[in-house]
Order: sequence, then C-alpha cells, then structure tokens
Amino acid sequence: MIHSLDSSVLILFVRNFNQECYKLRKKGVYLNIITVHDCFATSVGNVELMEKLVRESFIQIYREPEFLKKFIDIILTEALEQHMKSTGKTAENLEKEDIKLPDYPILGEFDVREVLKSKYFIN
Repeated sequence: MIHSLDSSVLILFVRNFNQECYKLRKKGVYLNIITVHDCFATSVGNVELMEKLVRESFIQIYREPEFLKKFIDIILTEALEQHMKSTGKTAENLEKEDIKLPDYPILGEFDVREVLKSKYFIN
C-alpha cells in the first residue's frame, strides 16, 4: 500500500514537472529529471523547483481526509472482482465470509500543508 501511495506521488510529480518544463521550454529553459521508485533527482539549478513540486504533489494526494478510504476502496473493489473471477461467484451470490473488510484507520489532525515548510521533507 505504501509503495502504491509513493508511486502516486511520483506520477503527480512527473506530471507537474512536465507542465513546468513545457512552460519554461517556451522561454528556452530545459529541465531534466531522474526518478527511481520514490527517489527524485535533477540538475543542481533545478533542485528548488523539484523540491517544491514534490511537496505539492504529496499534498495533492494527502490533502483530502478521504484519500485513504478512496485508496482502500479501489484496492478492495479490484480484489473482490478478482475473487469473483476465480470462484465463479457473482455479486448476488457472494457470502458474508467472502467479503472481509478491514476497519479504516483513524487519521490524526496533522495539516499536510505543513510539508511546504519542512526543511527535511525531501533530502
């Protein structure tokens, strides 16, 4: 689950970085980026922009209180569909023991926008 959320941040970051690249390319500025899983790299002159965009991408994922519920619901829906395929059952003839849903964790009060000010959010 954590890797999936990390990759979601990566996907948003790359999209946001590409949008910035497109804007700056019109001015003759070219940006580069390297990513591996949840690691990001760019040339020295672009580090501040990269840090800003990683933080903003992180906030895009986690700013809504329902982010975890939405994520878990997507995973459970996919798992349920796979279960029905493998057992031949339909939604109408699933039994109670076929559907085991975990309780959603309780989230704290942390304001995710605080990462914008964090010195060590990305290092």
